[in-house]
Amino acid sequence: MLVLSCNINKSIRLNDDITVTVLAVDREQVKLRISTPGTVPVFRREIYMKIKKGDNLKR
Repeated sequence: MLVLSCNINKSIRLNDDITVTVLAVDREQVKLRISTPGTVPVFRREIYMKIKKGDNLKR
């Protein structure tokens, strides 16, 4: 596992197509912008785990 530090409005590049930018930090919450090609879905872990289990999600 790699742990990185990053200031607000700074980005981390994961590969040629994925960029994670820190937008804000407020006590216990971090806001991120995750830029990906349209073919790469992005989910919070708990949502992804429900999808993998086949649980129905209410939207």
